[in-house]
Amino acid sequence: MEIVQYLIHGFDVATQPINLFYCLVGVLAGSLVGVLPAIGPPAAVALLLPTVYHLSPVGGIIMLAGINYGAMYGGSITSILVNVPGEASSVVTCLDGYPMALKGRAGPALGITAFGSYIAGNLSIIGLMLFAPALGRMAVKLGSPEYFTLMVMSLTIVAYMIRGSMLKAMMMVAVGLILSTVGMDMVTSKFRFTYNLLYLQDGIPLVPVVIGMFGLREVFHNFQTTFHAELLTTKIGGLLPSWQDWKDSLLPILRGGTLGFFMGILPGISPMIPTFLSYGLEKKLSKHPEKFGTGAIEGVAGPAACNNAVVCGSQVPLFSLGLPTTTMNSMLLAALMIFGLSPGPQFINKSPDLFWGLIASMYIGNVMLLILNLPLIPLWVKVLRIPFILLSMLILIFCAIGAYSINRQPGDLYLLFIFGLIGFLTKKFAYEPAPLILAFILGPIIENSLRQSLIFSDGDFSVFVTRPIAAIFLALTMFVVLISLRGAKRRIGTEPGEAKQPGTAKQDKYVALFCLLFSIFILVGALGLNVGGLHQPGPGLFPAFSAALLSLLSVGLLIRSTLLAAKREKQAVPGDPKACIPYYCFGGCIVYALMFEWLGFLLATFLLVVFLSKMLEKKECWKVLLTGAIISSSVFFIFDGLLGSKLPKGIFKAFF
Repeated sequence: MEIVQYLIHGFDVATQPINLFYCLVGVLAGSLVGVLPAIGPPAAVALLLPTVYHLSPVGGIIMLAGINYGAMYGGSITSILVNVPGEASSVVTCLDGYPMALKGRAGPALGITAFGSYIAGNLSIIGLMLFAPALGRMAVKLGSPEYFTLMVMSLTIVAYMIRGSMLKAMMMVAVGLILSTVGMDMVTSKFRFTYNLLYLQDGIPLVPVVIGMFGLREVFHNFQTTFHAELLTTKIGGLLPSWQDWKDSLLPILRGGTLGFFMGILPGISPMIPTFLSYGLEKKLSKHPEKFGTGAIEGVAGPAACNNAVVCGSQVPLFSLGLPTTTMNSMLLAALMIFGLSPGPQFINKSPDLFWGLIASMYIGNVMLLILNLPLIPLWVKVLRIPFILLSMLILIFCAIGAYSINRQPGDLYLLFIFGLIGFLTKKFAYEPAPLILAFILGPIIENSLRQSLIFSDGDFSVFVTRPIAAIFLALTMFVVLISLRGAKRRIGTEPGEAKQPGTAKQDKYVALFCLLFSIFILVGALGLNVGGLHQPGPGLFPAFSAALLSLLSVGLLIRSTLLAAKREKQAVPGDPKACIPYYCFGGCIVYALMFEWLGFLLATFLLVVFLSKMLEKKECWKVLLTGAIISSSVFFIFDGLLGSKLPKGIFKAFF
């Protein structure tokens, strides 16, 4: 009964006109993001993080959450019509969705996706209402040792479940932990790794790092790739599934929704894994498994429902424990941190308007998606025809505006482009950025929990094994590590990018050497910060521990890459004529950051667009100049004139 009263209060909050508007904007933007391949919800939310800075906490989180579950709908549209997953977790929909479209059944495929996602979404919201408050009440009993081991376990599981090598993922975790220590130590007020730069005294800003690692990462990658897709040209009709379609799909929808919700709660589970499991389950239970892959509607309904349910399941540990178990939830945590909110055991009690308003808005958002998405399918088909180069340039400019608009510091732009390049390199060398971002966000919590635990136990590490819950978390961590070590030999050479690119082992060797030198540099600096004793940890203890971890992992990768390279025959790798383009574009972006305040946004953006257009498309001069003028002036009008972002005017200051 108490939950019903809270939910009624949540609907009072969510149905306020301004919050309804933010919900509508979120689900429409999410659908658009899902439709457009190679962007993804994390990149979209990263772009909009600076925007929520000017909104109310409730409205901002409602909008960002809408992008997340809205993208699940949009991704299925692209999978069915183009056979290209607009969002990574929609890849399973391609297996039967596109064959259905080729048979003239694109309408029922799209319809059952929308209805299935709606049903599973509402069921998983009920699960979120029931499980998050209960888990939050249990989490109140956790102390510093339990929180430390919980965070370590979560990062370890995330690193294990991430695509590719766990060794590489753990290196990204160590780098994220090191970056989280930059700035003032909250206990001793001593500055760490600021190198007398006033800009770094409050730590590395979160927003430029997140936007760079997820937004610009994709932009730089798109600059050297060409997107091709064969758009379905047959007429789409009959969006309402038949009675037989419903008979075949109802149980898969319920099974997929249940599976997705409970798997979403688990730390580190990629949304792709539950959808593949759902597809396999339906094929196993089907009386006609041979139909799967040829256009079976069950193969569309189950994974689509599972896909949407994972979103709500993953939010249970976020709101009850303050633990972002997915990349997307780390974006939501970043947004909450912008508002000065800290999810955890007391979050639901302290912020009932936000939590229950968000729950109610998800019910409303699912209805909006059901009503709007099917009629908007022709519009989404037209959106797919937007040139990707033009879209990438616009995203780059939006990234720059987003990073600059919060603090209006040029340093944020430099940081944005630097982490954009780092993000591109992680994609190129098969290193996932999610573990770095999660460790960067959780780093201060992990450090504080470790220091409090050691002070509480007078420097005795046995506190982590004598307390039952902490011991369980630690045992699970060790179990995951042992599984990883056991499977490392079997998986060697099979990570993404290694089997098909002979140069990857050589690249890993260079990365390992760089990280080893970087870790030694940080370790020397940490030792000069007063490490202190275990009974009274100093500001240098945690950075020293993180640097030592990175050095050990780097040595491991160096040995591994050397052995891997020795097993392979030397073979020539064909050169990619576009391989250098992202680096030229990065140089142009750094020049853009230098000119941003001096020349002003209008002229600096015009020059950047002209440079990128000439570099990427080789158009005629007048077309390049016209493109630069239209993009720079229209973006300036929207953000400065309509949204009031107060972009720098530079040499045109007298005219504005």
